[in-house]
Amino acid sequence: MDKNTQCPLISVVIAAYNVQKYLADCLDSVLEQSYARLEIIVVNDASTDGTLALIERYCDMDTRVSLCDKPVNEGLPLARKSGMERASGMYIQYLDGDDTLLPGAIERLVSRAVQTEADMVMAPFLFVYEDGRKKLSKHVVADEMPPTSYYRELLQAHYPWGVWANLHKRVLYKTGSVEFVQGLSMGEDVILMMQLLLSMKKLVFVQEPSLAYRQHAVSVTATLDVGKNQEYRRCWSWVKAYLQSKSLEDEYHLDLVGRQILFVIRSIWMEEFSQIKTDAARACQNLSTYPELRKRFSMTNRILLRCGKYSPALLKLLVKMFKKLLKMRCLQNRYNI
Repeated sequence: MDKNTQCPLISVVIAAYNVQKYLADCLDSVLEQSYARLEIIVVNDASTDGTLALIERYCDMDTRVSLCDKPVNEGLPLARKSGMERASGMYIQYLDGDDTLLPGAIERLVSRAVQTEADMVMAPFLFVYEDGRKKLSKHVVADEMPPTSYYRELLQAHYPWGVWANLHKRVLYKTGSVEFVQGLSMGEDVILMMQLLLSMKKLVFVQEPSLAYRQHAVSVTATLDVGKNQEYRRCWSWVKAYLQSKSLEDEYHLDLVGRQILFVIRSIWMEEFSQIKTDAARACQNLSTYPELRKRFSMTNRILLRCGKYSPALLKLLVKMFKKLLKMRCLQNRYNI
């Protein structure tokens, strides 16, 4: 086995937009990895703070760091695409500019990939909150799983989508004709992970967390407004069309219906009621048509859906009451935020 197979070059693609406050920690966490055969591609997505100057300083400090400077902000999906297209490594590791790799993460992922000849190695990660709390993500406690089975688990919201929580082969972008969808700040990981999983043959897991995923008080995934709601709808419309193009819609139909119901529940708890009467009516109809889905949702959430169908005003009062009675942390598992 030659050096390129035993110690393959790893392309770490970091998307950076106005992350001057966090980017040094991110880059230091990569440069300090025990696995040294890295190329680190930092994509500056037309930042307006000091992000660009910081990247340039790191490029001068270490030849493994290179800059991809975009003149126009095009969003996270196209920033990742720009970095991936410049990559030359055997494997890709994505990272957001405000997150950090944990010590030894790349070495563990590469070792597992080389030993198993896997297309992707998934790892858990740590949610890191502004008050210092840390929480381990939900993750598969197994050595291996068929990629299509894991995709179904993701559709059923058993595990997070995070595309940065894995190391995967760069060749998948050629064999799978992977598309990066512009203009999404909600659901971009859903689209990319789906395409990667459905184009690969072997998926394996490690049990040690690979990175720290920073949770901001106000973040894209922590709030939902009408605009983000529409982006989520666009995301899942794209997913459905993609599955149709691969003749896979029937295979995943029930899980897609379940995911649509979950989306409505998520909108309720985030108090985004712009289309709630129509959405709740459709969700209730789907639960009636597919009674096997009922067990996926708590009685509380099913009641809220029925309330949204008949009386959105009462629904708003109920949600506010529940939030006062119970801390959001206690409800997280119920509506999978």
